Amino acid sequence: MIEECHSPEDICATFMVMLQLRPHLESEADYLELVEHMRREHGFRLIAFQRDGQCVGVAGFTVETRLFTGKMLYVADLGSGLIN
Repeated sequence: MIEECHSPEDICATFMVMLQLRPHLESEADYLELVEHMRREHGFRLIAFQRDGQCVGVAGFTVETRLFTGKMLYVADLGSGLIN
């Protein structure tokens, strides 16, 4: 199943997969705060890929408009991994 993350619980469910992609992330609480800031200030969106109720992939992106491209989708983060 593929779903956009809206709630704090949805966002936190992606932390362990995102941590594999971005190992500098310090904690789940810091991650949640950063993602929520990025959502408010920059239109960041987060998608969770789930299998059997467990996050196995994550994508972070923004929809932007640039002079040289017009409207575009910028994928900032794309990671996958099974968490035991």
